Amino acid sequence: MPGLIAAVRKVLHTLLKPHLGLQVIGVATLMALLGGGVVGVVVTDRARSALREHILSDSLAAADLASALAASYMGEAQATSTELASRPTLRTAAGNGDLSSLNLDLERWSVEHPNLSAFITDIDGIKRATNSTDKSTFGQDRSAEDYFQGAITTGQPTACKRPSGAPTKGKLASAAELHAVLAESYLAAV
Repeated sequence: MPGLIAAVRKVLHTLLKPHLGLQVIGVATLMALLGGGVVGVVVTDRARSALREHILSDSLAAADLASALAASYMGEAQATSTELASRPTLRTAAGNGDLSSLNLDLERWSVEHPNLSAFITDIDGIKRATNSTDKSTFGQDRSAEDYFQGAITTGQPTACKRPSGAPTKGKLASAAELHAVLAESYLAAV
């Protein structure tokens, strides 16, 4: 038995004894693995950075586009609102104190401008006309709203956030500019 153990040891020692050729191959393999790993890490990091910059650039471009579209939409809404406020029927009704007669005009106007909400208040801020088919909001007091206070105070259209209770149609709100222009038009007519 001791001879067998000695023979196995000799075979294992011969097999495991590092030869110069095996050492060179081992070192070359180790260097290739380390070099490849470093290159992989660097390439992955650069790819991640490039992707991040691309996503950021696309996001900024989308934000710029959204901003331009919003500005264009709001400009058109204000121009449309100004046109509505300058109509002779509105000025005549405001001068006569008969704002409720404007419901039909506002409903016709809303067919041409389905993304805009409009209503008219009297000088005390009480809702008297609307383009909405739901007339249950007549008589609401809007005198505390920013757009109303701004128009009354300055006599000029006032931009502000969407008024409370204004309907949401999934589009950008232009109701505030419209209300301010109409309030200003009413003041000018009276």
